Amino acid sequence: MTTLDAEIILLRNRLAKTDLKFNALASTDFIEQFEQDNEVILPTEYRLFIQHIGNGGDGPPFYGIEPLGYDERWLTFENIGKPFPFAEQWIWEDDVVENVELKNKVFDGNLYLGTDGCGMNWVLIISGVQRGFIWQLSDVGISPCKPAMTFLQWFNKWLDYDKSSECPYWWTD
Repeated sequence: MTTLDAEIILLRNRLAKTDLKFNALASTDFIEQFEQDNEVILPTEYRLFIQHIGNGGDGPPFYGIEPLGYDERWLTFENIGKPFPFAEQWIWEDDVVENVELKNKVFDGNLYLGTDGCGMNWVLIISGVQRGFIWQLSDVGISPCKPAMTFLQWFNKWLDYDKSSECPYWWTD
C-alpha cells in the first residue's frame, strides 16, 4: 500500500463520519477514456479521489466539486493538454497594458473543479511545472493557493476549516 492509498483510506473513513455527499465513483475505464480522448494523464491524488471517494460532490468549492468531464465554464477540453504557463499569481486587472495573448492561456493545462460563485473558480493543474496543484481563477486574475496545495491538501484543508471563523479564506495561511 502506498502513502497515497493510506491517505485515501483515512479520508474515506473521515468522510464516513460526516453528512457530505458524493457522486458515484469513476471507473478506471471512464478515467482512462477521458485521458485518452484528451491526451492527458490526471494527477494521481485526483484520480484516486474520484475512484475511491466520488466523482464530484460536496466539498470545496462552495458549490461542490464537479464530476470529471463537466465542462460548463471551459466550453471544450481543447486546451487541457497544453502546458499550464503560470508559476506565480497574475492579476491582469493590475496590468497597465492588457496582455491578451497570455490571458488567453489561463485555460491551458487545467481541469475545472467548480466555483465559489461571483467568478471565483477552482482548477487543478494537470500539465507544466504546477502539475497537481490547485489554483483559483477569477475575472481579475489567477492565483495558486498559498502555500501551494495539491488536491488532497486542498480538500483536507477545507475539511479542517472552522466554518465559524471570521476569515472566509480557508485556502490561505
